Amino acid sequence: MLNAQLAQADRYQADRYQRFADLAVTVGDAINAIAGLNPAQRTDVDFLEREFIPALGLNDELLHEQPPELAPNFGKGLHLWQYPNQLAAYLAWLARNASGISSYMEIGCRWGGMFILVTEWLRNSGADLKTVIALDPIAPTPFISTYFDLLQQQAAIEPIYIQDFRPRRWSVRMSTG
Repeated sequence: MLNAQLAQADRYQADRYQRFADLAVTVGDAINAIAGLNPAQRTDVDFLEREFIPALGLNDELLHEQPPELAPNFGKGLHLWQYPNQLAAYLAWLARNASGISSYMEIGCRWGGMFILVTEWLRNSGADLKTVIALDPIAPTPFISTYFDLLQQQAAIEPIYIQDFRPRRWSVRMSTG
């Protein structure tokens, strides 16, 4: 029984990987959409939440955690996991505070949509990015591979992917005194 479950999980992952390989063309579309925003749109939280973020495409895993009104955007584009009503304020803040940022690292990038969004958001909001790093326990996905290829062709940014997962044991020493 365990072997059958493992084989089924492997098939699911292979199918999912192929689906993202087929969707990798949306990476360029997302880059163009982000670059096409004007400064006022970058700080308009309502526009970002209701129009822009959903249009980039939302995740389609664990849909019971997602608001049903966003259903038309599930399983499309960048597969962003974050809720638009939370992400919009963060992006607006980044747009106002990007200058001086020279590196970006995302720990736990999954399929890579959020990594692509934030990197491009920073690039187009005045950051002088030199290095971007994606860290995840899985191998680079089609989104990440496509994006890194595009970065190497068009930008003076060093993209780094780190595949690693090392659980750490933390110890806490308390002192009285």
